Amino acid sequence: MGTQYAGIGRDTEVEVGETYERQARSCAETGEFNAALHHLYCAVHYLTKHGSHAEQVSGLRRLMAEYGPKARAELEPNHVSFDASDMVEAAKNAMVGKKWQEALFSLAMIVRPTRVALLRQTAIRNATMYPMQHLFGLAVMNDDGRVVGRRDGIDPSDPEKNEEALIGAMVQEVAVHRTVAFQGYVSPARYYFLLEHSLSAGDLLPYLHASPFVPPGREQLFARGLFAGFDGDFLIASHLLIPQIENSIRYVLLQRGDVN
Repeated sequence: MGTQYAGIGRDTEVEVGETYERQARSCAETGEFNAALHHLYCAVHYLTKHGSHAEQVSGLRRLMAEYGPKARAELEPNHVSFDASDMVEAAKNAMVGKKWQEALFSLAMIVRPTRVALLRQTAIRNATMYPMQHLFGLAVMNDDGRVVGRRDGIDPSDPEKNEEALIGAMVQEVAVHRTVAFQGYVSPARYYFLLEHSLSAGDLLPYLHASPFVPPGREQLFARGLFAGFDGDFLIASHLLIPQIENSIRYVLLQRGDVN
């Protein structure tokens, strides 16, 4: 995008940006706010790439913020259902009739991380089998309608040609795997664990003291966060556990001798 304008002057650059803006406003007048956002994104991308146009870009970003919620309102939810009865039954069998320590370890291991090679294979297969879903790019919006992520289209005839887009499709795929795993295995296993056993934050401390992922002095925070998760209070669990992840990774790397 923009290569056809290579070598043009500053005034013409501004005119190109204004052309995109006019297209955006025209779309907005007919209620096509997602199309309007696309033109505004093109304008910002072009002007940012070609010199200093800070004032014009700032105005375009304000317009994007105005159109964002209206663009999001245009989108229709896409609900997908699946039969998780076999997964729920497997989760139940992993918990029922076991001592609490055994059940705790079964819960911790009930879902194994998806292998990167499998994610890549699945993304390539999906791009080939469902070309229209992958041929065009993808934009990710937050609750305010602001675009917070993009993925280019994938060529169905050669999915590996655009590595960055393929990685984006793999990220989408792992998000689906994570949702299915939680709904089918983790949530039912947690339910049956609590039917069979009582648990306190203190019960988790011996395992956290022995964990190479938990830095000394952080055991109580992890225990409170994990217990909140067991109790179904995921808001508290996420607020306590997510801030610990970066520090824990740094701690693990330091133990391995990586000081960079």
